[in-house]
Amino acid sequence: MSGNPRRFDHPIMAWEGAGLLMPSVVRCAKLVTLERSTVHRILGRLGRNELARVSGLLRQALAM
Repeated sequence: MSGNPRRFDHPIMAWEGAGLLMPSVVRCAKLVTLERSTVHRILGRLGRNELARVSGLLRQALAM
């Protein structure tokens, strides 16, 4: 993870438990859409607490 955290960023604390290969961050203010056919595999899964935090940040980012 590089750079300074932004307002709607969530650094994934349990990144190893989520199945990620390295420390990662969810950027809720930088959304991208993909065609399902371009997704080849799941990179990881967030735990319940982190998913709740990301969901809250996403709601805040979309309300702006």
